[in-house]
Amino acid sequence: MKPPLFRYAAVRTVEEAIETLASNPGAVVLAGGQSLIPAMNMRLAGPEMLVDIQHVSSLRRLAVEDGWIVVGAMVRHREFERDASVHAVNPLVREVMANVAHVPIRNRGTVVGSLCHGDAAAELPLLLILCNGTVVCAGRGGRREIAAEDFFQFHLSTARLPEELAVEARFCTLPSG
Repeated sequence: MKPPLFRYAAVRTVEEAIETLASNPGAVVLAGGQSLIPAMNMRLAGPEMLVDIQHVSSLRRLAVEDGWIVVGAMVRHREFERDASVHAVNPLVREVMANVAHVPIRNRGTVVGSLCHGDAAAELPLLLILCNGTVVCAGRGGRREIAAEDFFQFHLSTARLPEELAVEARFCTLPSG
């Protein structure tokens, strides 16, 4: 099957992504596309516009700081799974990520994209909840940090507003030992 017709915008900055989302009702973010594209092909989703964030370099950040693992919106599953600094502060991440789909999907899919998809049966929402994590969303009104227990509202439904961009997720580090 093929997806319905849609417009396409390849943005280069977070600000451009936010403006494009806010100015185009019916627009959705395309990061890895491992959930969105199949849904479009099966006609379960029909966004009017895809806002492609793959060229926003600031969204590729993966860091451990101040007791948190900070995962930018364009960090791939496999990067998150295999990062030595992440594994050192939270070995649970690698254990969970090894069960996400299969390697070709993990090479393309994004951590934050999976969280925004909000599949109640998926591993990443559970990991975010177990790690007292948060999702940081940005919009015209600024940034807001949403706790995992508030972010996931229902199956395939989150607290992210349509005009917002989820810019990062934060997972806690674990105490040594």
